Amino acid sequence: MENISIGTIQNVTLEHSVASIGERILAHLIDYLLFAGYGTIILVLHLLKVLQTKGLWGTFIVILPLLLYDLVCELKFNGQNVGKRLMKLRVVKQDGSQPDAISYFIRWIFRLVDNLFLFGGISTLTIIINGQGQRLGDIAAGTTVVRQGRQQSLDSLFHHHLPENYAPVFPTYDLSENDYKIIEDILKFRQKNGQSYSVQNTMKNAREKFEKKLNVNSALRDYEFLTTLRNDYIYNNKEK
Repeated sequence: MENISIGTIQNVTLEHSVASIGERILAHLIDYLLFAGYGTIILVLHLLKVLQTKGLWGTFIVILPLLLYDLVCELKFNGQNVGKRLMKLRVVKQDGSQPDAISYFIRWIFRLVDNLFLFGGISTLTIIINGQGQRLGDIAAGTTVVRQGRQQSLDSLFHHHLPENYAPVFPTYDLSENDYKIIEDILKFRQKNGQSYSVQNTMKNAREKFEKKLNVNSALRDYEFLTTLRNDYIYNNKEK
């Protein structure tokens, strides 16, 4: 499995394992099993005359959930659909940021070319040639698909022991697992390199980004702010 270095907007380089072709095929097969289940339910309802589809418009209504499945799931679940989630894969931007709605839409539009023509052969060939886990839709959207082991990330939460009766300061429920990883990497970067200009600039950029995302304005210093965010994230996720 190849690795890709993604430079985040916080000036921290994260190493991600690019999803292999095999993993992506298995993720697609899981989704196709869902599609088959959906089709079976529709067929049974039709045979029982519970659901009647008439003409092209009725057919379109029935297949609409299948057409919108990838787009809606990736928008709703931070770059994952059911297959990707079970295979621990995620869509990310190459600059380390979370894809926006336009990026997901571009991936979805190109899926018609990537997966439908030649039964996915174009998608497979492009991923092999590209070497960064990108099909045509990923290249157009500036995204890639990486392997994100959630269990490993969640286990890392328990390496930090919070003080007894710890009270969270910030509403970190909007932080993603990738946000937590970025905070962790920045704190390790600071621990390793001390109070250098690069460290201070990195923490400042990260602080501004997370203050904006959480809609908060703190008087804490950059290092204290990021440490508090990390501890709050750990607390809130342990409570789930």
